Amino acid sequence: MRPAASGAGTASAGVPSAGYEVGQRVEHAIFGAGVVRSIELAQDGDQRLVVEFGNAGTKTLLAKFAKLTKL
Repeated sequence: MRPAASGAGTASAGVPSAGYEVGQRVEHAIFGAGVVRSIELAQDGDQRLVVEFGNAGTKTLLAKFAKLTKL
């Protein structure tokens, strides 16, 4: 297995990126605009996103169910 280029296709702690990056601004239909604070690998292989929303506080969401729009 080859190491990935610095910052290419990986998120925090070497977790593969599904298009989200720490620090990225996103929007959710209910929670509003927010910022991705961390990305972890869930047990089922999905990504667990910790997103800080301005009006709704910090939420932990599974990427496959989150329906986030990248801003």
